[in-house]
Amino acid sequence: MSTVNVNQKTKQLIGKWNRRIGLVEKANRKAMSMEKRAALAHALENASDRMRMVEATNPGSIGAYKRYALDIITACVPNLIAFDVMAVQPMDNRVGMINYIDYQYSKDKGATPAGKMFASSINMGQSDLNYTSDKVHDEGIGAAGSTTYGTSSAPLQLKWFPVRVETFTVQAGTVIGSADATGTISGTGVSGKITADGKLYLTFTSATTDAPVIEYNYDNESVQSDGPVAAGFTNVPEVELKINSLPVTANARTMRAYWAFDAQYELQKEYGQDIETLLATQVTAEIAHEIDNELTLDLYKFADAGTPLTWSKTITTGIPVMDHYDSFNAKLIEGSNAIFGATRKVKANFMICGLGVANVVELMRKFEASGITAVGPHLLGKLGNINVYVNPDYPADEFILGYKGQNMLDAGAFYCPYKKLSVAA
Repeated sequence: MSTVNVNQKTKQLIGKWNRRIGLVEKANRKAMSMEKRAALAHALENASDRMRMVEATNPGSIGAYKRYALDIITACVPNLIAFDVMAVQPMDNRVGMINYIDYQYSKDKGATPAGKMFASSINMGQSDLNYTSDKVHDEGIGAAGSTTYGTSSAPLQLKWFPVRVETFTVQAGTVIGSADATGTISGTGVSGKITADGKLYLTFTSATTDAPVIEYNYDNESVQSDGPVAAGFTNVPEVELKINSLPVTANARTMRAYWAFDAQYELQKEYGQDIETLLATQVTAEIAHEIDNELTLDLYKFADAGTPLTWSKTITTGIPVMDHYDSFNAKLIEGSNAIFGATRKVKANFMICGLGVANVVELMRKFEASGITAVGPHLLGKLGNINVYVNPDYPADEFILGYKGQNMLDAGAFYCPYKKLSVAA
């Protein structure tokens, strides 16, 4: 089970609806993730509150709805694809907020400005590979068009020191200079001085055409209990975790069920079937179908990782069908690495495809079928480390790759359920 932390209210709701949660786990023969427990508990609570309100003001409108509503929600919510391809954050009200995490650098270092996001649960960041090291890379010291940057009487003060002066270099276009062990800077068209305590001045023989950037190493091992004061070192790289929010509004879905008394009577008499139970079962399947379809089509609409992947189903003469279809895996690896290159942290762990792609995947040697028969989009099986879902409403020969983490904040898209079912007053 996932070890996702939830707030106190959600814990209370999970405890309140624990019996229904237990029924789902018993039916599926496995424990639900905390993400699913939280979503189911909130959906049940929201529907229950609505029913109590309507029953108090207009009891005649409840009818058979009260008998089946919570059962439909219990069957529908935990079996949605959403939990496997999106972060799910249930809402208590029709209008709410979703939270996501941004990790930011909190101090300027080299070319990296304070406030730059380097990792996020829904955005793509770029890490500074030198941020925690002793290297300061491509630090700017001023705009182009000048001949002097600091003077001997009024030097520039670098933020990162004690400087290992012999590692210092400066570049402005084609002009390059470096320092010796005493901190004296020389080069073709540039001279100056750098001291261990981070004081710098540079003089160029002609105005710079490009903004000069410097690079150097500093003593970051002096950061101990007495290091900063003793060494004059007061700057330490820092990162900041920020919880950001986005507003969301729940969309309503409306459906009404009708049946004739004669049909109910005949079905019960001839086949022993309860028409209300049959309708509830079909309503559950239809709701799950529509939600999964909407969410997976939204992912298709917004998926963008640069140049689309292409692969031809046409088989070269002499190549066995299975061997050719297995070559499709190379494209999936390429797509997964494109996600890794864009995010710098994750690779693909799910794929959603149309029926044409499914025809290929199901014949691949590494494919393991799920055995699931479902109405609408469903888990087709597993291909290596990738869960494969099929949606008959996708373009037949197209697919997307994506990543979903283990908690409510680690995904590229969010699903925010409010009420799975409601009743008009």
